Amino acid sequence: MRRFFRKLFPLVLILILVGVGYFYKSWFIEQYHHAKGMYYIYKGDQAYSADNMGQTINYYQRGLDLFPQHYEAWFNLGNIYAVHEDYYAAVDAYEHAIEANPKFVMARMNLGIVYSEDLGFFDDAIKQFDTVTQIRLLKLWIPWVYSNVKSIKGNRGLAYFNKGVAWRQKALYLPLEKQYLAYKY
Repeated sequence: MRRFFRKLFPLVLILILVGVGYFYKSWFIEQYHHAKGMYYIYKGDQAYSADNMGQTINYYQRGLDLFPQHYEAWFNLGNIYAVHEDYYAAVDAYEHAIEANPKFVMARMNLGIVYSEDLGFFDDAIKQFDTVTQIRLLKLWIPWVYSNVKSIKGNRGLAYFNKGVAWRQKALYLPLEKQYLAYKY
């Protein structure tokens, strides 16, 4: 009897998996695409570490076509575009990262920097820096193991600093007839 159940169990398990695969085919296909996308993103991370930016961009784009919710890949892609002075592509990549994870502070910070320093969209940059200061992340402190308290406070301070820089740049680019607003900014 025990031998019968031992031989029957794998057969029943296979039948259950085939049945679930038949009725939830789209879910399995989606998971397959996520896994394949993660593989390409992993290959992109390896190329990023090897400083091969052409391969990195190709792998990231292939991976993000299959798994567009990977916000760190969008962030890295935005950093690469910003370094290579393709600012509109960097803005697009940072916006995709923020869309995938609205509390991603570094993507908002870099987006604000690109807006203010490279494109001159000072109001949009100020909005991003305001959002960074309003995001409340979980502060985690485990003695002698992990602490993110210092980085959370540091990022908030950098956001205030960058907001001040954006206001100053906005004041510098005022037309002559509106120079009196420089003191307000």
